Amino acid sequence: MDDVRSAEPRDADFLAWAILAATRSHVARGWFDVLLARPESACLDFLRRLVLAETRSWWHYSRFYVAEVSKSFGWDEAEQKAMWARGSYIFTCAFEDNEDLWTIENVATVPAYRGRGLAGRLI
Repeated sequence: MDDVRSAEPRDADFLAWAILAATRSHVARGWFDVLLARPESACLDFLRRLVLAETRSWWHYSRFYVAEVSKSFGWDEAEQKAMWARGSYIFTCAFEDNEDLWTIENVATVPAYRGRGLAGRLI
């Protein structure tokens, strides 16, 4: 694992995707699809707003961590910095600090990276 970072508001699009993907698991429709009964684009818009809402919920960006993987691709530091300049918003998430309690929910892995043990290593 190259880096684990805390989410920021600029990560809302990625977090919305990750939440929707995690609630779907291995099936085509998940909890938010059923609850909202809207097309995927509307579900993602709702989740993006939920991630950014002033009132904190389970889905607020401040409650997520994301693991980033880049060294295994052979990208040098300059190339990684350039990538971050173009789109760093898409790879982060975090929770409120609490030394006594951890909750792990809504873990999602991009389909192309599944089966590599990344989620297990993160946990």
